[in-house]
Amino acid sequence: MLSRQVDGLILATAMLKDPALTDLINRNIAVVMVNRRDDKSRAPSVVTDDERGIALAVEHLYSLGHRDIAHIAGPQTFSTGVTRLRGFVGAMAARGLTVDPSRIVVADSYAREGGSRAAVQLLAHRTRPTALVAANDLLALGCYDVLKSMGMNCPIELSITGYNDMPLVDMVSPAPDDDPDPASPDRHRGGQAAVAQARGAPVSDRRCGAPCRTHRSGIDGPPPRTAQRKRRALNQGLDHPVRPEIAAASSIPER
Repeated sequence: MLSRQVDGLILATAMLKDPALTDLINRNIAVVMVNRRDDKSRAPSVVTDDERGIALAVEHLYSLGHRDIAHIAGPQTFSTGVTRLRGFVGAMAARGLTVDPSRIVVADSYAREGGSRAAVQLLAHRTRPTALVAANDLLALGCYDVLKSMGMNCPIELSITGYNDMPLVDMVSPAPDDDPDPASPDRHRGGQAAVAQARGAPVSDRRCGAPCRTHRSGIDGPPPRTAQRKRRALNQGLDHPVRPEIAAASSIPER
């Protein structure tokens, strides 16, 4: 990109301590970070409120009756991994829930395979959580792969929420309950900020606000015992068992 003599760059996958950012700053290249932050705030960033976004997932699971909630965090070399983990811990504490260290596993990457490896570690304990908050959709899909290989039913035995509302995630059945892509509005604002900075205008950090939640009722539900009691009550007096409902996605505004 620099060989094309661009006036500025937008970094969307930078790490907290990224040598690429250091190099750009030393070259006096205008740079804006999107969906990421630098550990020393050396460049302006355009981000959403990831803490609030993860808190929405915790609130939703709590409202369903879950109290033993786990978190597969993103790599702590990225600001999103750090912020979303902080949001999870804060949301749990706000509801008076103690977070067992064994209920938090930091994935080694934001990839599906990273989610699978983290899920294997998380589910190796004798007692398992009833719900899981993944730091992004690929991690959630990796968890789903492990559940399927173990013969576990989702959401009967474990509810899962993702984060990003990534394209094609609906092709998985059932699709992860989700918080919409926090980067979508950021990309436009990031472009505006990069142009302004390249023109010499001062640019400060911008926060786009918290995402709303997208609920899909196929992959999350009440804790196992609650779900079983409800199903027995529903099936009482019926000739055929009630099948779990799989509904279309609907947006739930931020509360």
